[in-house]
Amino acid sequence: MSGMYFPICLWCKHIDSQHHQNLQGWRCRAFPTIIPEEIIEGKFLHLEAHPDDGGIQFERQTDENLMPASFVKMLHTRSELSSDTLLEMMIDMTREQFEWRWDPERYPKKSDKKVDE
Repeated sequence: MSGMYFPICLWCKHIDSQHHQNLQGWRCRAFPTIIPEEIIEGKFLHLEAHPDDGGIQFERQTDENLMPASFVKMLHTRSELSSDTLLEMMIDMTREQFEWRWDPERYPKKSDKKVDE
């Protein structure tokens, strides 16, 4: 996979945000022991059922106060993309794998968004 990648888990309402400090040992309601490596690495898109998820898949967390704090801080201070655009990009990267390429029209930066007047 080319470019940066953030697991979609960071946007999920099921993630255990107390245990996300490194990619080792992440867990959530679907995977209470450990989130499988193929999901963390973006090789499996957890918008669909995984054999071990107990029927729980990705659901978007909209309350930033419940998302991992270090990730939210990065979104606000270092990312040129909105949270929604970055999530869309991560989903596309997972779906398209090695065919994925950056496209500024597909993923507009915060400063590129048009404001209705």
